[in-house]
Amino acid sequence: MTPLTKEQAIARLPRVATGWIFPADINLPVFEALEKEGIANRQGFGFQLKEGGDD
Repeated sequence: MTPLTKEQAIARLPRVATGWIFPADINLPVFEALEKEGIANRQGFGFQLKEGGDD
């Protein structure tokens, strides 16, 4: 299995405040990078699209 691309990871981020995605270990670095770039929120192992992140 290969890791997701940045674009694939963004497409998988939930766009609702109550939705979270819990990525497989292989994809965790991609989602962590999205958090560092300010695109995603993180809570524990869950990630979601930051409000206004798809503008």
